Amino acid sequence: AYQVKARAYLLKPIARAELYAALDEMVAGMQVEAAARLPVHTKTGVQAVPFAEIVCIEHYKHRLYCRLIDKTVLESVTLRKPLDVIAAPLFADGRFLKISASHVINMQYVVAVRSGFFELADGEILPVTRAYADAKRRYLDYVLREEGEEK
Repeated sequence: AYQVKARAYLLKPIARAELYAALDEMVAGMQVEAAARLPVHTKTGVQAVPFAEIVCIEHYKHRLYCRLIDKTVLESVTLRKPLDVIAAPLFADGRFLKISASHVINMQYVVAVRSGFFELADGEILPVTRAYADAKRRYLDYVLREEGEEK
């Protein structure tokens, strides 16, 4: 059950009310997940990107580069806001972590933590700068919290 991230455990015989309550809870969680989106203003228009698809974002030369799990990279039009303002909705979500002045990663897609680097599911290896040295500790806190919630 832990490996498949079960959200509920029902004993047989299953009461209809318990089953429906568990299913309602799962559907509500899926709806919240689907609603969480980051608007990215590109040359072709605004794209609302689901948080769950974002591997990382990079803010470079007044542009936002949003890397998705399918390896798509969305490039924004010129932005005049700081990264912390742009990424505020991501930080509020709890899955995202700033690891340098220009990078925010989705901790769901971290596959390895090395000395001074995070390796992401899309193969990208990003350095953690000294100013964000606590990023590894914060990632570990996230992993431990997620494992605790699964149990």
